Amino acid sequence: MNDAEKPALRPANENPWYWLATLYGEWSNDLEKQDPDIALKNRIAWNRWFAKELSAEQREELLKKGVSPEELVPWNPTEEAELVVALTARSGCKSQSLPDPTNIPDFSHTIFDNHVSLFGFLFPNGATFTSATFSRIADFRSATFTGGAYFRSARFTEYAHFDSATFTRYADFR
Repeated sequence: MNDAEKPALRPANENPWYWLATLYGEWSNDLEKQDPDIALKNRIAWNRWFAKELSAEQREELLKKGVSPEELVPWNPTEEAELVVALTARSGCKSQSLPDPTNIPDFSHTIFDNHVSLFGFLFPNGATFTSATFSRIADFRSATFTGGAYFRSARFTEYAHFDSATFTRYADFR
């Protein structure tokens, strides 16, 4: 595929998966103004959304790895309805449905202009960041990719942290 055939980069704030990953707000580009509570709330919301797709064996393995039991409890129907309301507000759309947790989160051809904290996020089906551009810090520390992790042609212009990230199947960083 030549440059003329490549899809244009889309802003992260137009990606439904990013809305879910930053449900309670984005990380500030000013390191002194970053709120660790926002990153924690985002991670818990994301992980609980995917928890309903985890097997008992996967839950047990994640608990052994140190994932908080609270993050492995699926949303109940009432909480899920509240999650839809929060996602709709985050998206700025009139209505917004939650991404299907059986799908692979697709961040391909996405430009991330802000710091991105995916610290401790679970990707039970894997994720694709193919041809994504990270203009600021990308934090994938302790993230768990149970399916494939596709970072082919991804660009990191500042720091990318993958300390203690686990890749169960494969990771493509070509």
